[in-house]
Amino acid sequence: MKYNTFCPLFTGFYNTIFQYDGEDEDIRYYNEENGTNYDYDDFSWDYKDYENRISKAFVNRLEKELKDYLPIKMKFQELVSPKEYNFSNDSINIEVSLSLKRLIKLIKENKDEAESYFLEKYTSCSGFISFHSNDVNDWLKESYILEKPEHRVGALLDCLCSIKIDDNDTYEWVTDEMYISFEPNEVTA
Repeated sequence: MKYNTFCPLFTGFYNTIFQYDGEDEDIRYYNEENGTNYDYDDFSWDYKDYENRISKAFVNRLEKELKDYLPIKMKFQELVSPKEYNFSNDSINIEVSLSLKRLIKLIKENKDEAESYFLEKYTSCSGFISFHSNDVNDWLKESYILEKPEHRVGALLDCLCSIKIDDNDTYEWVTDEMYISFEPNEVTA
């Protein structure tokens, strides 16, 4: 079955390992190669292209990782960025094809870890009101997931990822895309 949801494990760009921070090196290299003395404002930076390439590479690699545990197809839809980064970060929307019954079975097989995951992620506290249950038993019911599949399918996948995939490796998944397109502004050139 196909579901539209968020991409698990992705932490966003702002203040994360995926945020591009090579501008100073890019400027230095450009100035050395071209005998110029430009600074950041003298260039146009294509952050959207960078973020979309990273997002697509992330989705492709995550799909390969998850195939070790269940038949799955993931398709990048779009990168969504919040208006302000106070309470959330960037998120990748995906279309995912999988057997929900199989996914729930995998979560059930790892119920102790899943219980900790849902308690940590979905327990209301000061400054956070959860709109989802923190009881793992609810998350093991297909009917509960299908009430809000746009979030809950992604949450189940995120739970599975937290149990099975080392998120310290995710930076390595996208290193081939860790460059940015930039060019001098017309006024500068």
